[in-house]
Amino acid sequence: MTEEPRFGIDGGAAGDAATAATAEVDYGALREQLARSVERICPAWLHADRDDIVQAAVLRVMKVIRAGEYSPSVPGSYLWKVAFSAVLNEIRHVRRRRESSIEGGLPSSRHPAVDPARDDERRELGAAIQRCLARLQERRRAVVALHLTGHAVDEMTSLLDWNRKRVQNLLTRGMADLRLCLRSRRPQP
Repeated sequence: MTEEPRFGIDGGAAGDAATAATAEVDYGALREQLARSVERICPAWLHADRDDIVQAAVLRVMKVIRAGEYSPSVPGSYLWKVAFSAVLNEIRHVRRRRESSIEGGLPSSRHPAVDPARDDERRELGAAIQRCLARLQERRRAVVALHLTGHAVDEMTSLLDWNRKRVQNLLTRGMADLRLCLRSRRPQP
């Protein structure tokens, strides 16, 4: 039976084991192992935040080492779990930011307009959508806003903690109300 690789600390000391363990941590090896784990786990769309995720994982491991829970060494499986947990926490954080941006209105596009002549028209349409969303019933507005930002029905059911049928009904009725509102605001030829 092979022994699991251990990273981060070289031997502990008698007396204050947590202080001794912290003093003997090989930060470079610890960070490198966590960075490799995060690299394998992290989705491509979260690539820009990988260094922050690794740093959060390093801090979590250092907290455990200081508490004396892993002395004299940290198992590789623990580092993998910490990396996995850090990635999941960042994904949740990104989703929460996306949800809070819905409450403040529809997020603006990050991509430049293809046709600059249509910028005013797009801005007017965005403002009209926001005005119409504001007129929807609260539950319908929540579901329609999630739909417009790209969430699937299954995601909406878990985010709102509602059953699938309720979300589908609110989405269908909310989108119908939104279309009706937008048609009434459109200038007639």
